[in-house]
Amino acid sequence: MFLLSDLFHSQPNKVAALDLGSNSFHMIIAEREHDTWKVIDRLKEPVRLGFGLQDDGSLSDDAQQRALECLARFGERLTDFRRGSVKAVGTKTLREVVDSEQFLASAEQALGHPIEIISGGEEARLIYLGVVHGLASVEGKRLVCDIGGGSTELIVGNERSVRYKESLSMGCVMLTRRYFDDGKIDKKRVKRALTYCAQQIEPVLKPLQRHDWESALGASGTIKAVAKVCAAMGFSEEGVISKAGLDQIVQAGIDSGDIHNLGLKGLNSDREPVFYGGALVLKSVFDALNIEQMQPSPMALREGLLYEFLGRFDNFDVRDSAVMSLSKRFHVDQDHAQRVGDSAIALWQQVKEDWQIDDPSAKKWLHWAAQLFEIGLDINHSGFHKHSAYIIANSDIAGFSQQEQQVLAAMVNAARKKFSLKSLPITQQAPEGLWQLTLLFRLALTLNRARKSDELHLPGITGEAKAFTLSFNPGELEQYPLLAADLISEAEILASAGIDLTLA
Repeated sequence: MFLLSDLFHSQPNKVAALDLGSNSFHMIIAEREHDTWKVIDRLKEPVRLGFGLQDDGSLSDDAQQRALECLARFGERLTDFRRGSVKAVGTKTLREVVDSEQFLASAEQALGHPIEIISGGEEARLIYLGVVHGLASVEGKRLVCDIGGGSTELIVGNERSVRYKESLSMGCVMLTRRYFDDGKIDKKRVKRALTYCAQQIEPVLKPLQRHDWESALGASGTIKAVAKVCAAMGFSEEGVISKAGLDQIVQAGIDSGDIHNLGLKGLNSDREPVFYGGALVLKSVFDALNIEQMQPSPMALREGLLYEFLGRFDNFDVRDSAVMSLSKRFHVDQDHAQRVGDSAIALWQQVKEDWQIDDPSAKKWLHWAAQLFEIGLDINHSGFHKHSAYIIANSDIAGFSQQEQQVLAAMVNAARKKFSLKSLPITQQAPEGLWQLTLLFRLALTLNRARKSDELHLPGITGEAKAFTLSFNPGELEQYPLLAADLISEAEILASAGIDLTLA
């Protein structure tokens, strides 16, 4: 199992969380203060990344330049931050960019730290986590709405637990580009925009209505801006967005006819280009869910990301429970999975220094792979490892980025039958020595193929990663001929990948 002591030597004093959204890039920095963490800085830039997403899925040169220049500025602030102390995630626009590897490589170089892409479901979960951390009391069931540049997240939670979450393809940048690209507003365009939003909400309306929430909270820049305008214009009380006040904002846009000259007090100039599109998204949510009023939250995705990230340094990693939940859902033999994971970790302990894979996270990756290797058996035994890999890569697994899920899927897919070093991805989200860890995992599976708790085999392992020896007790391989045959077969498979396995 993973031990907190493995992290003591590498715990950073400062951490940063970055939300690379479709409208703005946010960064929040926290510093360790005694036994807790204190937020010491916040940065925000309106990058408008979503405006650069082209019809063919590419990102315009201008949008890329804005993003890279912003990340370079953020990177200056992070020059003394250690590896593993920065968590940067991309959301809707970066999820939709086709062939994003080249841009992400440039973005990571500008920032100086890895950038991960998270799913809409993971985005929703982190938003809820951030909002709840900002509440004086977490009791009661609530609806949380977050309007981003490219998507809107709707989450129903009870206390700190998410009960239902959805990510919808409607946001302030996307709606502005689609219906108000020339800056003009009229009743026809407003009606079309609201109809589009209603179409996005319709498929999830009934599931949302089944959760009888007691209060509605809003997160993100759009909702805070709407609340500020409502208060400045006298449409609502301060700190509250009312349905009537929201309707007055929408009407003010129609009356002005110009998205850049709405005539609304309390509206910042940097928010104005996307404000009206965001207000229409919010109105569609109010109308569909019969919301009378909503309170804005000062917390959002970036705070949720920070609290999640900090939890890993305090020995709470939601990925552990998410993997276990998925494993049990697909009826994995937990005893066998534990034995395989323990065997893989025991092998790693023997070679981690010689093979230069002394990364504490290796234990987690080996344990996760063992827990999820057989989930594909629920579909079909033939090629089950491929089914397992597909489920891992395409499920919504809490705490994992899309790149991390791809790494884990590749690790599971390469753990049975043919082994190829080229099948494993090269990414900063992978643990150090991914192919060596996968090799050790394969060996652990072979050593435990009998699935017997009273027949445990843990040989010594010496040598280099591409030429190593497994040493058994005298007579052990003669006593277990099936094990010997399985290891000989594994040695033949590895030889085709340029790896020399010797049995002694």
